[in-house]
Amino acid sequence: MTLESSWKKYLSGRRLIITTFLSTLILRSPTIFTGFYNPDETYYATIGQRLLEGCRLYSGIIDHKPPIIYYLYSFFVLIGGYRSIFVAHAANVIIVSLTAITIYAIVKKLKGNLPLAGISALLYVVCASLGKPNDVAAANAELIFNLPLSLHILLAIMALNAESAGKKIFYSFLCGIAAALAVLVKLHAAIVPVATSIYFIYKLRKDLLSMLRIVPVYLLSLALPFLLMTIGYYHLGRLNDVWYWMVKVNFLYMAGHDNGAALIIRFLKQTVYMLFLEGASLWIPIILWSFLREKKERLFERNGLLIGIWLLASLIAVFPGGRFYGHYYLQILPPAVIVGAAAGKNLLEKFALYKKWLLLIWTLVIIVPLVHSWVWALPIDRYREKLEVNEFKTLVEFLKTHTRSNEQIEVWGRFNGVPFLVERKNGTRFLSKHFLSGSYRGKELVKMPDSHWEMYLGDLKKNRPEWFVDISYINMPGAPISKFPQLSSYISKNYEKFAEVEDYVIYRRK
Repeated sequence: MTLESSWKKYLSGRRLIITTFLSTLILRSPTIFTGFYNPDETYYATIGQRLLEGCRLYSGIIDHKPPIIYYLYSFFVLIGGYRSIFVAHAANVIIVSLTAITIYAIVKKLKGNLPLAGISALLYVVCASLGKPNDVAAANAELIFNLPLSLHILLAIMALNAESAGKKIFYSFLCGIAAALAVLVKLHAAIVPVATSIYFIYKLRKDLLSMLRIVPVYLLSLALPFLLMTIGYYHLGRLNDVWYWMVKVNFLYMAGHDNGAALIIRFLKQTVYMLFLEGASLWIPIILWSFLREKKERLFERNGLLIGIWLLASLIAVFPGGRFYGHYYLQILPPAVIVGAAAGKNLLEKFALYKKWLLLIWTLVIIVPLVHSWVWALPIDRYREKLEVNEFKTLVEFLKTHTRSNEQIEVWGRFNGVPFLVERKNGTRFLSKHFLSGSYRGKELVKMPDSHWEMYLGDLKKNRPEWFVDISYINMPGAPISKFPQLSSYISKNYEKFAEVEDYVIYRRK
């Protein structure tokens, strides 16, 4: 049996589904039995727990992302309680597998080449596990919205390829719904459906009848989930809260970052690291194909431009806010693996005499960092100590010992997942103190509205949390309590110093 026939056998149909799921399970197995990797996970889990207790999103508990990620985590908490992160990581195996299978379907529609489609799918599984665990092992928004976003691209291709008017309308409708769901996980995804709309208009510019069947239906279905959400929150009298925290506050968030040379340097460093070191298996074939082709070759016969637009839009989506966190780059992976696999196949055909050597090099480029990433994700203390979540291990153990299960803990600092890790309730509606201190990534503090402080101090007076923990000295040095007179005055009047744990100050209510 030749290598190509083996690919056709195992990288298509039911065998592809089984292969993809088992590969994902193996590569992500360390995450299933390991706790939190990323602070965002603790935020989502905390909000998910509060929602189950009847708390209202964007009023009783707040953050600046759309609602789906929080309700998804509330489901994880419903199943796992304070161990919900294990449920989230297990669910991530299914989500990554389904995304890979969707990528398989996309390439199959574009190229009709089953081995290439299978390789693209497996490349996504691999590359979604390549890198720092706090980026790739976490059940974060990017890996979640990659699934509906990939489905949206698949449905866009199916709508364009459909011959009957009914199918064009049906696929266009589902395409818009899938895109909306992705955006309702995280707003960063929004640029891709915008790019898809432009592609629809460009592709159908000479076929007015098809354009009228696809574009209006797509735009209406894209708007439908947002319309239903608007009506629902309006009926509940909470539309202003949703608009403020999900939209307006995000502009404050984007304002707080370094400017000038510092921003450019961080962008270059992070992008080079993510695109070349962690994604070398994708970008090396693309770059080589670009420079070594003798004539203009097309990677795909039909609608290949849509994949290029998807890739470009995903790259742009990383940049707003100027932070360039590692997990932001995960949204680039679906289009990148498609282009990378196709470019790699063309290179192997172009240099057929060196095919074995090229395959060996490509395999090593993938396997070596993948093994390192897999080991790094294991629950090994010397690796876990490098994670931000694990910096608070001693503090968490101290609070577990000295607090009761019915007591609330309020934390002042950049990381506010401590109460959930201690298995206690948080003291106020504000998890992220960025909305109060304005201490974002940049050196200068962004002025936050006084109304935030009114809500925060009101929560402190109403909830009277038994414990107040100041982690700002190490975790948020630009915004100590002393910098905010109202807060420091409230703490001095109502709390007394209880202990210091690794420079974190613990106060107990008088």
